[in-house]
Amino acid sequence: MSFPESITVILDSNGNGTIRFAQVPPYRMRSYHQVAVGISTGDASFGGEAKMYRGDPIPSNFLTGTITPWSDNSIVPEIASTVLESGLQLTLQFTDCDPNAIATVTGIYTEERVRQKANR
Repeated sequence: MSFPESITVILDSNGNGTIRFAQVPPYRMRSYHQVAVGISTGDASFGGEAKMYRGDPIPSNFLTGTITPWSDNSIVPEIASTVLESGLQLTLQFTDCDPNAIATVTGIYTEERVRQKANR
C-alpha cells in the first residue's frame, strides 16, 4: 500500500526555507516512489533552487542535482526508489526563491517493517 505525504511552508522574506518529511519510525524502512516539488509564485522570473538531502542538509547527505521547481508539482526523477532507513528523513532546502512564496513537497512512499538487530 502506498501512502502520500505533503508538507507546505511559507518561505521567509529572503526566499529561503526548509521542509523536513517525517522521520522514518523505528524498525521501519520507507521507499519513496515519487517526490514532487512546487513553488506557488506570481513571478514568472522565479529563479530559486531547492536541494534535497537524506537526513540533515549537509554536503555528505546531498541526494540530487539542483532542483529548479519552476511550476507546482515538478516531479523529481532522481528521488524515485530512494530508500530511507529508520530515523532518517528527506529534507528540502530552498534558497533564493521569491520572498514569502509558498513551497510544497509531496511524496508517495511504501513502508515495511525490518527486523530488529539482536543485542550482543
